Amino acid sequence: MELKKVRDLLQDVVTAGKMTKAAKERLQEAFKLVDDEVQATSGKAWLEEEGMTLGYASTEEVIANMEIMSTVLVEYPKSHNQAYDDVGRLDKARQDLYHGAEFLKGLTIEEKAANWDKIGLIAEERRGAKNFEEATQPLKLMLVKYPNLSKEFKKCINKLNK
Repeated sequence: MELKKVRDLLQDVVTAGKMTKAAKERLQEAFKLVDDEVQATSGKAWLEEEGMTLGYASTEEVIANMEIMSTVLVEYPKSHNQAYDDVGRLDKARQDLYHGAEFLKGLTIEEKAANWDKIGLIAEERRGAKNFEEATQPLKLMLVKYPNLSKEFKKCINKLNK
């Protein structure tokens, strides 16, 4: 809604004077509300027209985001290592099931189906672990390059809290 246009239209109605006193009072009140909003946002509109960015995060929001990042810097490398290990364990479990295929002739249909279900479950879990490992690999490499980054983030958070 273009508040300036609404304000101007309301002002025209108010100044026309061809209505009851109560209706005119209501329109004057509406005009004042819209006019107050236009006045309050006119500076912001000018700043936006000048290319300024408005609505920066508060200090509390910055600290909260930095704490999340600090947690990521500590926990994701550990989780990356765990995912890497899990991929290896899941590969081994899958290989064990594949090698068990030698003995399929001695299994019932239900046992064969259960093994197939296990292979499907292993594949899903392995894909999830592998995706996580691949997604966190750049972070892991960055932390190898900058080993004190996590500590520096914590120092920044402490400075902001003071």
